[in-house]
Amino acid sequence: MTMYEIPQRNWNLFASVLQDILATRGLGLGHLDDRAHIHREKVRRLQLSLKIPKSFPVLNIDEMEHVITVFQLNRNEKTRLRAAL
Repeated sequence: MTMYEIPQRNWNLFASVLQDILATRGLGLGHLDDRAHIHREKVRRLQLSLKIPKSFPVLNIDEMEHVITVFQLNRNEKTRLRAAL
């Protein structure tokens, strides 16, 4: 990569951190719809936001709490996820 090339992945910090947290459980963003009942379109936008500049979808408060509960996020993971907002 040259000095002037822009990286083409992980544009959305929130989606990237959430993806990393889920990966520690052997899961990916695609598991949000069937396990945490996050709308499929929102999951698709989160996935795309890792590759598309200036696209920053996030979860709302209720969705965040549901993800925290369903995937049993620990204190460190919750802090990382909230900080990524």
